[in-house]
Amino acid sequence: MITTLHDLQPAFHTWLDEWHAAQGFESDYRVLADTLGLTVKAATRSMYDAATQTIYIERNLHPLRERHEGLHEVTHHLFQTAQAGAFHRAAQQLGKALKSRQDAEEGIVQEASWRLLMPPHRVNEVCRVTTTDVEAMVQLARMCRASFEFAAWRVAGTLTRPVRGVVLDSRGWVLASFGNNVGTAKYTPGRGFFVDAMHPLQQITETNQVVEFKAAIPFKRGRVGWRVSMEAWKDSKRFQTLAVFDTRISKNHGMEPLLEVDT
Repeated sequence: MITTLHDLQPAFHTWLDEWHAAQGFESDYRVLADTLGLTVKAATRSMYDAATQTIYIERNLHPLRERHEGLHEVTHHLFQTAQAGAFHRAAQQLGKALKSRQDAEEGIVQEASWRLLMPPHRVNEVCRVTTTDVEAMVQLARMCRASFEFAAWRVAGTLTRPVRGVVLDSRGWVLASFGNNVGTAKYTPGRGFFVDAMHPLQQITETNQVVEFKAAIPFKRGRVGWRVSMEAWKDSKRFQTLAVFDTRISKNHGMEPLLEVDT
């Protein structure tokens, strides 16, 4: 029984995983939209219009971004209509204010859309065959044609130990940071700042392989003084670097991931 907003998310995720399996784990948002009887149109911004059963997708998006935003809007439709609207009504009843209800739905839909893009069995698969968290994230991104940011969130979210890190562009600009809200991973570095040019993350020359080192975590408002173990992957095709921190308890440091999803 759903009694809190905290209960709502896993309940919807369980329903969504079963529904997605029935669709053969289809990840093309246009195919899913057609299955659901939704119209897809280009627009100045992405949104779902329940009144007209229409999904609007922002024009000129990068293909990876378009793919995710399409699935995101499909998930809004599913959240509002699944089980005769039960999930949506629960969010409205449990939220104390309009903003609270909207925030609750957006947060649930965001993570749920990652499940459509990167289903649980795919996450389990890459975690079983890789030896580091960063490699699992890279392989998941490649397998599911997802961004490094969303693949990182997806892998981190299935682990019961602290996992956090950043995604940098070729200039050292932090495009995204992630953390699974466990222990120290509650504190993510932030985004929208440059990592110092002398930081080891900026000195990586090897590409398309896991590089391990120790360094201070770069934070938007400064950096932690002590050094921690890090794993990084500098990708020659995406021109991005994905880094995971606190890897003294990563898989190749003697601790297997404890997945919260079933195969």
